[in-house]
Amino acid sequence: MSRSNLNSMVLFLLVAIMTGCVSSGSTCVKGNCYTCVQGDCRNGSGRYVTDDGTKYVGKFQNGECWKGTMTWTSGEKYVGQFVNGLRNGQGTYYYENGSKYIGEWKDENRHGHGTYTDADGWMYIGEWKNHKQNGQGRWSGADGRKYTGGWKNSKIDGHGTFTGSDGWTYVGAFKSGKKNGHGTLTKPNGYKYTGKWQNDSCHGHGTKIEPDGSKYVGQYSLGWRQGYGTRTLANGDKYSGQWKKDKYHGQGTMYFAASGKTSSGIWENGELVNQGGSENLSKVNSPIAEQQKTTKIRNPEYSRIEDQIVRIDKELAEVQNQMDRNVVEYGKSYHDGYKSNNWGNFIKGTAVKHMPKADALQTKRRNLLVDKNRLKNKLESTPMYINVASPSQSGMQDQNNLQPASFGSEAERNRKIGADCRQKADRYSDGDGQTTPMCQQAIYNQCLADSLCGFYPAKCDKMRSRVPVSCDILSGMGDQSCPPCN
Repeated sequence: MSRSNLNSMVLFLLVAIMTGCVSSGSTCVKGNCYTCVQGDCRNGSGRYVTDDGTKYVGKFQNGECWKGTMTWTSGEKYVGQFVNGLRNGQGTYYYENGSKYIGEWKDENRHGHGTYTDADGWMYIGEWKNHKQNGQGRWSGADGRKYTGGWKNSKIDGHGTFTGSDGWTYVGAFKSGKKNGHGTLTKPNGYKYTGKWQNDSCHGHGTKIEPDGSKYVGQYSLGWRQGYGTRTLANGDKYSGQWKKDKYHGQGTMYFAASGKTSSGIWENGELVNQGGSENLSKVNSPIAEQQKTTKIRNPEYSRIEDQIVRIDKELAEVQNQMDRNVVEYGKSYHDGYKSNNWGNFIKGTAVKHMPKADALQTKRRNLLVDKNRLKNKLESTPMYINVASPSQSGMQDQNNLQPASFGSEAERNRKIGADCRQKADRYSDGDGQTTPMCQQAIYNQCLADSLCGFYPAKCDKMRSRVPVSCDILSGMGDQSCPPCN
């Protein structure tokens, strides 16, 4: 070795001893070049500066960051764990705008459980996947809004509870950040809606209570009362019939509580245009009187198909609720298993319990949707209204059993409807194969009302009122399974 080379080596060792660095000069790992300025930047504690000005202070492993603090020239900073030079494990990230994340990381992404506090004042505590909110989490805004429930790709998704800044609360299903599925919206002023939603609008079957005390039960379409529904005012007045864009439209009956009178017929944009009767119910012995005054009535077959669709919508809503509850239970068990690192019990217990249930619910939902689409196609080919000839006879002897006193086509029609409804009721049995006479009676009464309301609109409410009587008795017996009562 020449004297000049020996002098250079001695000078290098003196610089290393004076700076505390085991290695000096530029080192590149996976394309990232840095200069160790202090300590052991291979396997130990040290400090380096990259070519672009990024600084790291902490522990090293095989020349890569392992556990420490990394600061960028923008002012952003990460304090936590690294694997192969990437943010992995537990750590805290301070963003340039003042936001902060504390939680788990995977390959530079927020992943696992963590808390994000935004510079604008909102906060999210919950599960993350690939840098986005995914799973169960709690969100709160600076203006008082808050949400607890499911998330998907940083949007509210699944079952949850959202509270607005003015005190309203929605509990139910969400999809892509909007109310979708079955849910209940409640406001401080007394407003309450329970039913189906689509893209933040009431859509499907639902029940709405207004601040003035009025109540509507029926169909909605994109926020409008549309289809068949019943609205009861605070003073007892009630309209039952067809709606279009929040107005009476189609076949309907208005009952006036103060006088006991009704106005039945065809309505357009809230006005009665083809009256089918305005009589005192206490003095009318036969619904035929109302029928004699109208030539255009609602097709009973159309009403029957609509009612079937409504019942399917209710079943779909219940299935969706069960699916949402199953997802929430699964997510909670997943989270508990994740936190306890008890993956063995999680796989054997939680997955085995919830996955078959989810498959069964999905199958039931698919079958219901097939039935609904079939009925909707049938509805499109069925006329909503039909013209009927005025009857030549005078009604029915006994409104309770709807047996006709006259002869001819009307009598034969009513007799056949009664026989079909009785056969339908007699076929019913519950899930255990047992029959309940009171439930069979409720099914019979419901079937009669569905079949005859179109012919006798003035008596429709009276016919339908028999069903809740049977349901109340069944409820007192502890039986909640009868179809007309659900």
